[in-house]
Amino acid sequence: MDFLPGYLLIRDAEYESFTQSVKEMIPNGEDKYYPILVNYSSDFYALKVSEGKENGIFLIEHDADGPTKIHHSFEDFLRTIIACYKGKIYFLDDDGYLDMDFDEEQLIGQKYNPDIDYWFED
Repeated sequence: MDFLPGYLLIRDAEYESFTQSVKEMIPNGEDKYYPILVNYSSDFYALKVSEGKENGIFLIEHDADGPTKIHHSFEDFLRTIIACYKGKIYFLDDDGYLDMDFDEEQLIGQKYNPDIDYWFED
């Protein structure tokens, strides 16, 4: 079952292989990315750690040039998700699958992440 529309929480048994996948997608650099969620194409939401400090939540996609920052912190990530669930922006469709209102999610993202470019792209 999805945690966010299209994204699943990573299970213990899969974590090592998904961590390796992230390393292969971002081969160079001293930063570490810890995957949190995965979609059906093996794209990830990941926590970035630089010099031992949290540096935000990033979207890591196969077809992107590099990681995209979507939240400054894990707390901002959770605040955004909670607001989307409370506002029924994430909802179960008629077939019982988790779906979302993309426009409303963007507005919530802008509210809780006002200086993150990702939420202001068309």
